[in-house]
Amino acid sequence: MPLGDFVKIWWEVRLTVEGIKSEPAKRLLTFINEKEKSLLDNPVVLAAIYLDPRIRRLFSKEKLEGTKKFLKTLASQIISVRSPARRFYCDTNRRSSDIFTARSFVVCGKGG
Repeated sequence: MPLGDFVKIWWEVRLTVEGIKSEPAKRLLTFINEKEKSLLDNPVVLAAIYLDPRIRRLFSKEKLEGTKKFLKTLASQIISVRSPARRFYCDTNRRSSDIFTARSFVVCGKGG
């Protein structure tokens, strides 16, 4: 289930429970609100919600800006992690043996 669908259902449940005027419903609503706060303080959850156009428009401008910043930082980190790997090469014609496991493997090294 996409996180946007989960959030939509979560909010529907919260609104339904808010309409019930009983002591168990009040306790449940307290739990729902506490859990919702912890979910919405998680930048990964906010990023998933941001990527769902149905839900993202319900958030404040500040939350959206913070989420955009998080996604840009995450994208930069992913790119920087992938870049060094491009500097390595594997020579499939050169093989070496591991005397401890009796397996051969392709020799890789740094590219120029």
